Amino acid sequence: MHNGADTGSVFSHNFIRAVVDFPDAAIIDHDSGVAMVLYEGNDLVGGYVGDIIHGTHHFVTQFRNIVRGDGAVTGEAAQWIQAFNRFNNLVGNVLGGPKFATYETLGLLAYSGVEIYNLNSKRVPSYPITDDSRVEATMLRWGNYDTVSGATRWNCAEVPTAITSFSNACPGADGRPSALPSSFYLSARPSWWATPWRTPPFPAIGPDVTGGDVSGYAGHAYRIPARLCFENTAVDPAYP
Repeated sequence: MHNGADTGSVFSHNFIRAVVDFPDAAIIDHDSGVAMVLYEGNDLVGGYVGDIIHGTHHFVTQFRNIVRGDGAVTGEAAQWIQAFNRFNNLVGNVLGGPKFATYETLGLLAYSGVEIYNLNSKRVPSYPITDDSRVEATMLRWGNYDTVSGATRWNCAEVPTAITSFSNACPGADGRPSALPSSFYLSARPSWWATPWRTPPFPAIGPDVTGGDVSGYAGHAYRIPARLCFENTAVDPAYP
């Protein structure tokens, strides 16, 4: 959870189950002043939340994560990006799980917790703000696989090509796959990308990944080293 201002940080290749006190979410951008951060290659059991409680967050990029949105309570969307959190980028992610039945809902009243995306929401009825349609309008989504669609979406309609500020050309041909980099910050597979149990391919997550060992995602995700360590290392009884 981001509990303070942060710009330019990279959070990568972690296995995250849930945030303490927020059991549905694995990552929460919570305080104001969070901008231009990169979440890459993470395996998230819970979902991503960009909330509006203490302020807004902008230009957040999620790349090659698997976001299952299946926290302890399972009541939140895989991507719950609330009002006034604008210019989010989601590229090459794997999203969803068995509980999801809807691709997207917009606004608080439409929110059900079984959608891949809930966007624009003011979070709770008592907040003295409105839902915000600019969340969806400024978001870039490209090359994300989701379990509701059962396919990877290369949809130019989900790219903000016509907004006034910070518009983006469609990264490829509409409806056709385009090449994605292995990483937005690593030039090659890092030396630490290995475990005693096995070494997954690099990158391990994305629409161009095949044969993955995480079931239910059409082979687009392998267990990353952090998850392999979590699943195969004995619990330390002395740890508080």
